[in-house]
Amino acid sequence: MRFALHVLTDAVAPAAAPPMKLATDDERELLAAIKAALPPGHSTVRIFLEICDDAAYLTSAAPGAVLTTPQPTQVATCDGSPDREPWSRGWGVVFESGEAFSGKIDGITTNQRAEIYAAIAAVHYSQKTQPLEIRSDSQYVVKTVNGVFRRKTNHDLWTELDHALKRREAATTWTWIRGHDGDRPQEHADRLARNAARRPTTPERRLETWKRGTRTRSPKPMGI
Repeated sequence: MRFALHVLTDAVAPAAAPPMKLATDDERELLAAIKAALPPGHSTVRIFLEICDDAAYLTSAAPGAVLTTPQPTQVATCDGSPDREPWSRGWGVVFESGEAFSGKIDGITTNQRAEIYAAIAAVHYSQKTQPLEIRSDSQYVVKTVNGVFRRKTNHDLWTELDHALKRREAATTWTWIRGHDGDRPQEHADRLARNAARRPTTPERRLETWKRGTRTRSPKPMGI
């Protein structure tokens, strides 16, 4: 593949920083080139890697042009579930990368609130600079976020979700999936949520519950 490597520092103006051209299919060679391009003694360094076709490589980017490659989309499947005990709820989040998180919701709550908790946790644990797709089996959550349903209740959690989304630097999309229909990430998230709901109740009230969540890792990435 052909690349144009742009390195900008606090001491180099964009116009004085023409891109380095590199043609390689070796990941180690690419990493070595990036390392060699890093100037010593500068605390602020920005690197932009442009993937070029042959024509773009030959005329590659005017000096100092800042070009970026698209960031991959993270996919998070979330679920909020009850336990057998009345009013006991938990949440679970499973990322396509294999990371998984879960937590118990202290106090009396509802299924709808548990689903919003799970969505907040998915946003909280995501990489803020990458696009994010959140998959949920809750039509209540997905249709409310997408503007189909009005926010009639649970205003505190919707506000919390709004604040979490504002801290992200990339787009977030919402997808409804059918629950308990053989979708492995959804079943995993549901299982995590149910297990979390069975944990002993702690004396603390709900304060950013996802920060007290349990982090696990699947044996291997789970395709969706």
